[in-house]
Amino acid sequence: MDPDRWQRIQEVFGEVIDIPPAERHAALDRKCQKDPALRQEIESLLTADEAAGRFIQSPLIPPGDATPPDALKTELRVGPYKLLRSIGHGGMSSVYVATRDDDYQRRVAVKIFSQLIGNEDRLRRFRTERQILAALEHLNIARLYDGGTTDQGAPYFVMEYVEGLPIDEYCDRHRLSVRERVELFRQVCSAVHYAHQNLVVHRDLKPGNILVTTGGVPKLLDFGIAKLLNPDLSSQSPEPTATWMRLMTPSYASPEQARGKMITTASDVYSLGVLLYKLLTGKLPYRFEGQTAEEIEQALADIEPEKPSYVVGQDGDGGASAAGLPGVRPEQLRRQLAGDLDNILLMTLRKEPQRRYGSAELLSEDLRRFLEGLPVLAGKASLGYRIGKFLRRHRIAVAVAALVTALIVGFATAMAMQSSRVARERDEARRERDKSEQVLAFVEEVFRVGDPESAGARYLDAREIFARGTERIEALHDQPGTQAFLMTSLGNIYRNLGLFEESRELLEGALEARRELLGEAHPDTITTLSSLGRLHQNQGRYHQAETIHRRVLALRENGDDVDLLAVSQSLGLLAEVLLDQGAYEEAEPAYRRALEIRSESLGEEHPQTVQSLGDLGSLLWVQGRHDEAELLHRRALRLLEKKFGGDHLDIAETLNNLAMVLVSQGESEEAEELTRRSLEIRRRLLGEEHPDIVQSLSNLAVVMFHRGDYEAVEKIGRECLNLGRRVLGEEHPRLAHVLLGLGSVLARNADPEYGEELMREAVAIRRVGLPAGHWLTGYAESRLGAYLTSAGRFEEAEPLVQEGYRTIAAQRGDKDREAQRALAAIVDLYQAWGKPDQASEYEARLLTAKDVNLLSH
Repeated sequence: MDPDRWQRIQEVFGEVIDIPPAERHAALDRKCQKDPALRQEIESLLTADEAAGRFIQSPLIPPGDATPPDALKTELRVGPYKLLRSIGHGGMSSVYVATRDDDYQRRVAVKIFSQLIGNEDRLRRFRTERQILAALEHLNIARLYDGGTTDQGAPYFVMEYVEGLPIDEYCDRHRLSVRERVELFRQVCSAVHYAHQNLVVHRDLKPGNILVTTGGVPKLLDFGIAKLLNPDLSSQSPEPTATWMRLMTPSYASPEQARGKMITTASDVYSLGVLLYKLLTGKLPYRFEGQTAEEIEQALADIEPEKPSYVVGQDGDGGASAAGLPGVRPEQLRRQLAGDLDNILLMTLRKEPQRRYGSAELLSEDLRRFLEGLPVLAGKASLGYRIGKFLRRHRIAVAVAALVTALIVGFATAMAMQSSRVARERDEARRERDKSEQVLAFVEEVFRVGDPESAGARYLDAREIFARGTERIEALHDQPGTQAFLMTSLGNIYRNLGLFEESRELLEGALEARRELLGEAHPDTITTLSSLGRLHQNQGRYHQAETIHRRVLALRENGDDVDLLAVSQSLGLLAEVLLDQGAYEEAEPAYRRALEIRSESLGEEHPQTVQSLGDLGSLLWVQGRHDEAELLHRRALRLLEKKFGGDHLDIAETLNNLAMVLVSQGESEEAEELTRRSLEIRRRLLGEEHPDIVQSLSNLAVVMFHRGDYEAVEKIGRECLNLGRRVLGEEHPRLAHVLLGLGSVLARNADPEYGEELMREAVAIRRVGLPAGHWLTGYAESRLGAYLTSAGRFEEAEPLVQEGYRTIAAQRGDKDREAQRALAAIVDLYQAWGKPDQASEYEARLLTAKDVNLLSH
């Protein structure tokens, strides 16, 4: 049956069920005069209702408005709750938005069962539903708060009020990608699995019963026809079975529901599969238009659904249709669905309950494996399939391994050339050549097991490959020089992959070995020490990184044979960590000296020179020197595109930097184009799980904020935050930047409570992760205080804006732009608080600064 048709049947049934039986004939004449088939369906449902003493449930919070029953038109209060407006009216119940009319205020949904008075069968259904809801406490399930009886004797219960959209409408309206839809759906699986753990089967999972809030949180509603698997949850005896059409929505029902057989948790798993099918294709797996109940039952029991990837762009006759997702090209969607998602959905929709996923949790877990590029349980576990998943998931590791192999070959070649040039060191050269051969044998052995053509090949992930590498390195304990070289190389690979602890062990071991073997000032020791400094910087340990970079620079500048290019590298790394800490004035001369060295040594168009151009441009941008920064970034971009052409990480970085400058100049349209292009390049070259993707997403959110698209900011910000937590860790200072930006938008728009929570987390991270008195901590405190001011929480805001300003001014001076913004936040606080004397005092300070226009910030 067409879902729209079924909805119409429900609506008419709900309208006539409350009419006295003697008056229903005339009412049906009016409502069904042009649709005899509709009248026949309604009459059959009325007959079944009278026979079974049951009712058709309606969504807890359906769309649209409804007229309250006559008995309640004048009743404005229920217990301590004041009814505000009607939001739904079904056959047996009405739903209202309400608020507590006392000191404890909360907006709720009140569901009143006015038609249950004196009907024991229906009261039993009410008590069962109430008991089910009382037993469930989950973030993604609407909560039951209260219950009671109206003055007229009608039972009611009070639930969490969920203001949102049905999940399919939410996904389409926000133009969510396949990945985002799957991630959202996994939250629904969590709620369903929780209900199953509490021995409750929902039995009516469909978009209308899963609303998504403006904050992107799905809420599972309406357990009105749920099945209890635990008799202890209800003291009532089982209810008589009614017609199957009354206990399910046909389009989302399982085959066993259609046949009237035993319902288990597998039925909900099936319905989840139908829901995911709809979310990912825009189409249901079956079409029931014009079919009878028997035909629907037969279809659910016997007809296999088509692969999701096949139905995209097709209707039942192979022609074009609306199937698909907004903003996703059909051919692109087919590629994304083909393979793993096809297999996952078809396994979920199997006719036999025992052949589906054993639980909603297992379905969610397989979807997680799909998202992370791992082999899925529903996939074919062939060697080719698993190797293919490995190559796609670890293309960075494979590419880096190939690069390392090339470097090691170059190392071997250099050793051979040395032996041919220096005859008197022939024996030493022979030993070095032997080392090189061992290096090559090491690489061949490490990667041989992953070769599908080799005997006994088996699936390895990146960690296992490099773990084997570490074992081979340990075996070279009698060759410390070769061992330290490989430890440094492998440590840098781990660092580039974000495996920081593994990197630290190797780099610290290599540094100790090289210090003992070669001495502190040897170029190889300094190289390893520099790598360790970069690792600290990647982990947000800026103070340790700065100390190491200063030590490396001193060693390179004061050596007997100064390598200017090595000096320029150290200058760039030191300037970068100074920039991370906000020490702009000290970073600028280091960046300019590095640029000067590279320009003279390598030429204006060399990639290292161009990198220095971009670094200096980024510094000028944060200093507010936007025109100078734009010129440098545009020049760098032209040179890089001339050198590399298409995809290159240096191009992606420069696009990002130029976009941020343009945003500051009000050119947000071009900035969005550049930022999205940079993100695409990075995703192609680095994959999804990489710190640089966090940076790109964060910058894109900034651009969309300046464009005034707050929905996009929230969506991108949430994606960025989830990724940042995974790849940076919970305490990384850069994560605080993401938390602060997303929290600010949510706090002032969609979700104030969660937004404030994120902003407070950002402050906590910076207080712990940065040195005491760091201006970035003050910046976060000032931002949080400004939000609390806007929320009218002046006493909480005052210490934050005051401390934030003092911290920034102490490190950067009163005339710094951020110090002025923090000062303006204090003025705003006292003006809003009604304290004009204090406001005037700080306003006078602000007026003495150069940028008096900040008063209009």
